[in-house]
Amino acid sequence: MQCLALCAVLCLGTTGCSFIFVTDAPSDPSEQTAQGPEECTTSRFWPVVDTIAVPTSAINAAYLAQSEDIEDGTKPLLVAAHIAWAGVYAASAIYGYTATSRCSKLQRELDAAASGPRWKPAIKDDATK
Repeated sequence: MQCLALCAVLCLGTTGCSFIFVTDAPSDPSEQTAQGPEECTTSRFWPVVDTIAVPTSAINAAYLAQSEDIEDGTKPLLVAAHIAWAGVYAASAIYGYTATSRCSKLQRELDAAASGPRWKPAIKDDATK
């Protein structure tokens, strides 16, 4: 658990978590095998962390913009950095949600194909009429 917390803190301070920790499903149909879903990420934990980081960075940018404790020469750079981070987090969240959805969909399709149809077609017997 401590490792997960450390990863989350480092992720928030650097770049989008989903870009780092989410593995997308294979897009090549020949690679979409039973191992594909095992190798891709279905958990939406990292995209949620990115989603939380977007308003956090935006609030930090707004706070820094109005703060009088920061020198005017560095203020625009700090505000721009937080706005850029918010953009990276937003892009990472979009990637994360898209990748985890694709992985879940592929996993469901492969599970359905492996188990066969879940219904049996009705068989008409003309001899009973």
